[in-house]
Amino acid sequence: MRVIVAEFVALKPDVILANGTPAVTALKRATSSIPVVFATVNEPVAQGLIASMARPGGNITGFTLVEFSVVGKSVEMLKAMAPALVGLSFNPET
Repeated sequence: MRVIVAEFVALKPDVILANGTPAVTALKRATSSIPVVFATVNEPVAQGLIASMARPGGNITGFTLVEFSVVGKSVEMLKAMAPALVGLSFNPET
C-alpha cells in the first residue's frame, strides 16, 4: 500500500479518492497537503484519521458506512416500530 500511495502522491494530483482504512491510513502518513476524500472507512475519528465528522480538519474528509452518533436514535426508532425487539448486536471489530 505504501508503494502505491507514494506513486499517487508523487503525481501531485488535485485530490485523491481513497476506499478503505488501509489506503487512508497510508495517505495520512504520506501527505498533509493533498486533499484526500475517503469512502467506507469505519470510525475514522476513533482511528485518528480525522478530528470529527463535523469538522475533520487537516486534508482528509469523507463518508463512513455508519455514523455511530446516530445509532442510538436508530435503535429507538426501530423499537418504536417493532416493540418486541429485545436488542441489537454489533461487533466493532468487523
